[in-house]
Amino acid sequence: MGNIVSVDGLNIDLPDRRLFENLAFDIPSGALTCITGENGVGKTTLVKHLLRDLKTNSHNHFVKFAIKRDEAFYMPQIRNIDDDYPLAIKDFVSLGFKHRILPWNTPAMKASLQQTLKETKLESLAKNPLGKCSGGEKQRAYLAQALCSEPKLLIL
Repeated sequence: MGNIVSVDGLNIDLPDRRLFENLAFDIPSGALTCITGENGVGKTTLVKHLLRDLKTNSHNHFVKFAIKRDEAFYMPQIRNIDDDYPLAIKDFVSLGFKHRILPWNTPAMKASLQQTLKETKLESLAKNPLGKCSGGEKQRAYLAQALCSEPKLLIL
């Protein structure tokens, strides 16, 4: 397997300082890759920069992707879901399916949804409204939704 993302010679500047200079790294396909560091060093800024390049399909000489934008899923740190949000977890998770033709889930989608709910330990909560869930349960629902899209690149 090759690299899903390759970065070479990337500079990222903020108005008051340079975050990264001549940054270079590869993210191999099928690997778990973590970006770590202190608060405020630019981890989120780097991810947003990469997502912007992926969205515009800009294969510039600094950043190269081996995938298209719809093959990646970005799960932000925080989502503002109101406590009164009525959609059941299983329905929220199923919104992750891509290339849907019909307004309902096919038998294959239902089977995939059930498997994803099982893997994320959400089976017993499937009918609960997402807005009434704890923070951790919501995070698992967001992850389950991401997994339904079968991404080649999952950014958490």
